[in-house]
Amino acid sequence: MTRRHLFAAVPFALVVVSCGGGSISQPEWKTEAAWSEPVNGLALSLQSGLDQYPQGTPVYLKVGFKNTERKSRYLDARGGYKCLTLEITGPDRKVTPGAGKGGSDTGSFVKLEPGETLQVDVTGPATANWSYDLSAPGSYTVTAVFEGSETEDWLRQSVAGGKYEGEVLFIGTVKSPPVTFEVLAPSAKK
Repeated sequence: MTRRHLFAAVPFALVVVSCGGGSISQPEWKTEAAWSEPVNGLALSLQSGLDQYPQGTPVYLKVGFKNTERKSRYLDARGGYKCLTLEITGPDRKVTPGAGKGGSDTGSFVKLEPGETLQVDVTGPATANWSYDLSAPGSYTVTAVFEGSETEDWLRQSVAGGKYEGEVLFIGTVKSPPVTFEVLAPSAKK
């Protein structure tokens, strides 16, 4: 199994909005994340860098994509993976749907070989597509959702003689197992 890792090239993230700031170092990731059941040959995972974040520090998340089929397939990565969204349930138990701001169609389709995994770091503060207010102390549950569909661009390039002729684009909706983390209330200063 091969593994690729993307960082910083992905123009979406989570935002931790708070007054005053703290800092934490980049987390050490768990060695293995739980994977979803495959949908049309694609499994998804989600990891949180920490179980607890001090209020005002970035939240570190990592989304994994795994091709479980025996044939290569492509993911639509145009616009900074705009097909990837997050569903967040916060301390108030309200679900924040993960609709991003759309993004552009620039970029390309990413090829995953059979058995290959790709990891995408999602780290605050936000730079483009998404902003979520994760400043309230309490427990948050997050699920990553990837929705792939045929696009006009794919159809144009996959016809006979096109760049992606005979290739498979992931089509469907796959959700990661949820992860839970806590945003800690600031400690009382003496």
